[in-house]
Amino acid sequence: SCSMNPLPFISVVIVTYNTAGLVPRAIDSVLAQTFRDFELIVVDDGSTDGTESLLAGRADLRYHKIPNGGAGGARNAGLDLARGEWIAFLDSDDRWHPDKLERQARVARDPRFAGADLIFSDFDECRDGRRLRAGAMFHGFPLFYDLGLGLNDVFTRRDRVATWTSITASTRAPCSKAT
Repeated sequence: SCSMNPLPFISVVIVTYNTAGLVPRAIDSVLAQTFRDFELIVVDDGSTDGTESLLAGRADLRYHKIPNGGAGGARNAGLDLARGEWIAFLDSDDRWHPDKLERQARVARDPRFAGADLIFSDFDECRDGRRLRAGAMFHGFPLFYDLGLGLNDVFTRRDRVATWTSITASTRAPCSKAT
């Protein structure tokens, strides 16, 4: 945990499956955040590529391996482990701008938005080494699909996530590439 508080303000959940070559970049982008009151949880969805030996025992994150069951089930496992007031998801092949959590936490703590349950951010999508500005998600979860959002862009209250339908293993993951 990066937080000095027993209960962090934010729980960051990264789900990984056979991305040993990419997940360190995602982890580094979380650890480089300018906002520090968070815990980092990495849920390994049954990887067989050495991800466990790479991440198990790291002091700067909480590593949890589960039998392979799909990204939805792994995200639910991360939610069960989360202790923060707010939840932020990051796909293992993506990364965040260094001030992403700071900007979203600022909005979350602003009294004008005290009733907000969901805060979203914009994102950049990169393809073939070029940064593209993306305006909408293509294969998002049902709640976010109508809004044009992906899980990497959303920052939500942990207690509100419990009121959503579970994230199922058959649900397709969003395709955003936050950089």
